[in-house]
Amino acid sequence: MNQEQLIVKKLEKIRNLGIDKKIKQSIYNTIYDEEFNDISIRIKTDKSAINKLQFREYKKADELRDLIGIMITTDTEEEVYNITKKIIFKNSDCIIKDYIQHPKNGYKSIHLNYSLKTEEMNDIPVEIQIKTENMRKAQDLIHDKIYKNLNLPLNIRNLLSTIMFKYIEYKQSLGETVSNDDEYIYRLNEYIK
Repeated sequence: MNQEQLIVKKLEKIRNLGIDKKIKQSIYNTIYDEEFNDISIRIKTDKSAINKLQFREYKKADELRDLIGIMITTDTEEEVYNITKKIIFKNSDCIIKDYIQHPKNGYKSIHLNYSLKTEEMNDIPVEIQIKTENMRKAQDLIHDKIYKNLNLPLNIRNLLSTIMFKYIEYKQSLGETVSNDDEYIYRLNEYIK
């Protein structure tokens, strides 16, 4: 069985066992007394997992560490860190990436990666992203149009991401909305071409 088939088989088992629902309930039970707006969860699609495996040139299916993705949104950075502490306490083996203190091309969030073990499965790769609503809105605008735009070279995507995250952060600091800035992103992409 090749690596793509292993990924698809693992994803199918995760879906059939309803592990995403169990994880979401577990996280809710861990942070229920903290302030948060939403917990959303997704299982990576077969196509997305295979594309990532090929694009990142991973040799083994086990290198994909986000088959299940969870996003928790809050209003403040303080709430982000409070939730992070509770999840880390429960999952002490997680790998922590603090993109708030150390933004990646302007992107801000806390990422927690760990391997979940259940009675049915031994290694379920989970990534939890914890961010404020403003961070989520900025990510939503940039994710598909710039970050996932593989027609642009990586250095250009990184530059565009940094510019747009700074622009959005500036607009948000003025209390302005960023929901209608798709045209600005489109013009930036066209300018670079």
